[in-house]
Amino acid sequence: MHYLEANALRRHGQLRDDGGLTLRVEGPVMRLQGPGEDRLLVTDPVRGARFYKARIEGITEARMAGRGWEWDGGYTLRPHLSCGYRPRDWAWAWTRTMGPVILNIYLPRTVAEWEEWLAGMAPHGYVRDTEKGPYKWGQCWLSLTPGCLQLSRGFHLPPDAVVWVDAGLLGSLLGEEHLSWDLLDGDYINWSATGHTTASLANYLRADGSEERGDLREHTVEARTLREEPAIADAIAASFALPAGTDIVAWMRETPLPALPRRVTVNLPRDLLPTHDSSVLVGGLRNANRRILWSFYYCG
Repeated sequence: MHYLEANALRRHGQLRDDGGLTLRVEGPVMRLQGPGEDRLLVTDPVRGARFYKARIEGITEARMAGRGWEWDGGYTLRPHLSCGYRPRDWAWAWTRTMGPVILNIYLPRTVAEWEEWLAGMAPHGYVRDTEKGPYKWGQCWLSLTPGCLQLSRGFHLPPDAVVWVDAGLLGSLLGEEHLSWDLLDGDYINWSATGHTTASLANYLRADGSEERGDLREHTVEARTLREEPAIADAIAASFALPAGTDIVAWMRETPLPALPRRVTVNLPRDLLPTHDSSVLVGGLRNANRRILWSFYYCG
């Protein structure tokens, strides 16, 4: 009988029964406001339709008000966190693994500034388990650290409400300068997409955007005959057309990210494995720019 409900809501916008009203709404979440109440209302999809329904108990009449509803007592039900475009899930470029899949948004903001921004987007559905821990919604997480907003989730597909809210949160950042972003497969530790501008993020998030994933080029260094760190460092420098003696860690730290590969693989002698992976050079390279992934293979 779902088609009868869909047709009735399509024609009349609401259905009345003894317990209350079912209202036609445009998204998987709405903002319910009234005396002493301001909360996110998760709605339900309507089978056979491209709209949603919201169940409101204890009322017998509601009036359309713009893109939402209002009823006696000063209550309103309005769209919330609408991003202004038809979004696609931010994890669309991820080839599904066991996860997690992680989206990092980089902006020059302190944690206090991130917190102020998030508070201004409330109600948003994410809650904290602890005072300073990450925010959580089911199996989806939102973390705020200096310079980075991180959204992450596990293997399971998120509900429509989370996809909508995430799109609204991300859409609010599209006017920011100095924004860049990465999508990471946290299982295999591989980048799935990246961008260095607001425009690239907007294209990535829009349902009508291209399937551009950004520059994720890789770089390989052959050093299977080398055992001394200065020689290995020089081999890495030479692979980037740099002279011997270059401080490769400093160069990696100071070179703009768009000019660098996003993964560097260094092939080394097998007998270096017991000690080399924790060496000063390896640690320095991995910490020089955390957005470059380093793989050291002891295979020679």
